[in-house]
Amino acid sequence: MNNSRQVADKLLEGIADLERRITQIEAEAEFEVATITATYKARLAPLLAAKKELDTEIKKTMKSNVSEIFDGADKVALDHGILLHLEKMGVTIPRDALEKIEAAGWDEAIRIVKSIDRDVVKKWPEERLVVIGAKKTLKEVYEYELRAESEERRAKS
Repeated sequence: MNNSRQVADKLLEGIADLERRITQIEAEAEFEVATITATYKARLAPLLAAKKELDTEIKKTMKSNVSEIFDGADKVALDHGILLHLEKMGVTIPRDALEKIEAAGWDEAIRIVKSIDRDVVKKWPEERLVVIGAKKTLKEVYEYELRAESEERRAKS
């Protein structure tokens, strides 16, 4: 083998060795990341579940005590955050709306799995909603902001 080929072969050997070492280190890193992720997921799971329970509970409390909590206001500031009572326009869609949408040729509101894309239907004008038997309804929404979140939003403004 001539000298240039030997040099090239030596370079290939070095590249192959480095690729093996890189692959090994990447595999070790992936394993470590997976282990760390699993550890933190296990620690986070009960906290996320507890937060979800409290989130559900505060919304139930606001809904069942609306007059006492809000007293005609739509926003109430408390020591640890702000309670919000909003109204959002929603769309009530009847069960047979899918067939009516298909018959009308409004395929953009149909998902591949043959279910209604509610986000699309919500944006439709009243004329289309009437054809499928849907109607706009006013829904009460209960939300809250934690003090730190609202201060953060104000700081960004």
